[in-house]
Amino acid sequence: MHLSKAFTLIEILVALLVLSIAMSMFGNATNGSLRSLERIETGRVASWMASNELAFARLERRVKDTPIQTGRQQRFVQMAGREWEVMRTVRPTSHPWLRRVEVRVRLAESDSFDDGRAQLIGYVGRY
Repeated sequence: MHLSKAFTLIEILVALLVLSIAMSMFGNATNGSLRSLERIETGRVASWMASNELAFARLERRVKDTPIQTGRQQRFVQMAGREWEVMRTVRPTSHPWLRRVEVRVRLAESDSFDDGRAQLIGYVGRY
């Protein structure tokens, strides 16, 4: 009887099956990490944009000697290689010079602000 030192076809197929299962699991874990990283990056950029919009409202107030106008403004902004929709809602408060400013930011391709990426509320006064 002659003993061969080579792998049999069944052994090779089993090894390939184990390797393919391991590669599939590694691919799924990597894909999940990339999606999580994208979600974090998108939220961070949206947060920066909301802060920028609130700062813009405060600067706008300094240019004029009147309170900022109440109402809703919507605009599209390019940042980080993507298009974002910025919605700014200004509401009056009990004080005539104080305004409540709500900023909501989302990716332009999103369907609604319900899945908004960032929301920031601030107040803009006379000084």
